[in-house]
Amino acid sequence: MNPVPDMDGRLYWAILRAQGRWADSLYDLKKIKVLKDFAGSVDPYYERPWGRLAPGDFSAIGHMENLHTLIFDCQLQPDEPPLQVEDFSFLARCKKLKKLDLHATSFTDCALLAELPALKQAYLPARNTLEHVEVLDGLSCEVKTDERELSGGALPDDEYIPAGGAAAVRFLSLNGTEYIDGGITQAALDKMVRTIRSGAARGVCLSVSEYGGEDDEDFLNVDLAHGWAVPAFNYWDEEGEAHLMLPVNDRYDGAELAPVEIGGQSPVLKRHALDDLGLAAECVLHFARTGELYPGLQWEEPDPESMYF
Repeated sequence: MNPVPDMDGRLYWAILRAQGRWADSLYDLKKIKVLKDFAGSVDPYYERPWGRLAPGDFSAIGHMENLHTLIFDCQLQPDEPPLQVEDFSFLARCKKLKKLDLHATSFTDCALLAELPALKQAYLPARNTLEHVEVLDGLSCEVKTDERELSGGALPDDEYIPAGGAAAVRFLSLNGTEYIDGGITQAALDKMVRTIRSGAARGVCLSVSEYGGEDDEDFLNVDLAHGWAVPAFNYWDEEGEAHLMLPVNDRYDGAELAPVEIGGQSPVLKRHALDDLGLAAECVLHFARTGELYPGLQWEEPDPESMYF
């Protein structure tokens, strides 16, 4: 039985999350089809059944011949540097890859993408950091680059959020951290907007109820992934019936799905998602200030059949 090679601690973690257990052999690696949770790492003193930690070494991914989704979801903070990967040549061995997200990594060589015949979606770091960018024009897949990152994690002087008094919402959850009533300060809103704009936000919830929308009160829930966001406004009418309002992205039409899901499990159309995180941040900040939907966008209640619930 071929042993599992040494690898970076984050890859150990991602494999454990994908399989629910350690991989015992290269055969186990070949069975992995989706790899996306790189948010954690393995304690170097933790007893493992095989291999050593090798920082920056992700070459074991090349053994995952059935891998179709590779998302480096590292959950980095705005001021954190990208995940350092020593060598991305392993990508050329993953011929079944359809969805690839490298925007939070040190990836630069676009020529490797030409070796992936099944690729449908790619999310890459900022274009000015890439090499062989001419390859991107020849790809038949959807390619998106992360152009929102700002040097030093700071916003330009003319984009700082003006103080606007007390927030209209009583509950704010940002990546699992909760703020209630007086805890929703200007600093908390500044952090929320920066986190959304930088692509580091995974989920945001704002509610006019201190219980986070669990008291039949209106709330805005935002799911974010791969440079996309879905602000979903939930409210109840006078008869107690629940309704859902989504933004209209007039750049898209038809049944094409966005690479982000509501609640991490319900697919949504690109027509009802935003591929501009700056705009998404404006929507969320407006709701925080007023408790109302952002007027710069059209909102509509989607056809239930289009939601794929």
